[in-house]
Amino acid sequence: MPLRARLNNEDIFAFNYDEDGWSELKKQPVFMQCCDTKAVLKKSKLGTLFFAHHGKGDCSSEGESAEHIYLKSLIAKTAARLGWNVVTEKEGETPDGETWVADVYCTKGSAKCKRPTLPHSEVDGGVI
Repeated sequence: MPLRARLNNEDIFAFNYDEDGWSELKKQPVFMQCCDTKAVLKKSKLGTLFFAHHGKGDCSSEGESAEHIYLKSLIAKTAARLGWNVVTEKEGETPDGETWVADVYCTKGSAKCKRPTLPHSEVDGGVI
């Protein structure tokens, strides 16, 4: 359940929208950032706004629990409010060539902070 999608080839983030803005966004052609398929705008049982695939297709992204997406959104909103540049579901590579994905990746000047993706069972089981 990503917080990032694309509109007019630009990244957009669910945590930047209120209810009215989300309703307006539903009228736009929004696409998943991970695989460029059509996105569906949703709200979790905890009230968190997020993007979902219209159809799964060949995308390798996995679902996340309502709690997981809530925490990602909370971290992203807080960091953005404090002046950090925030990107969710950010992919990167270590110097050794290993790929990683950060649930929330924040930068401010030369400072960087990433909240790494945890296996969903760890988050769902209460380990944060």
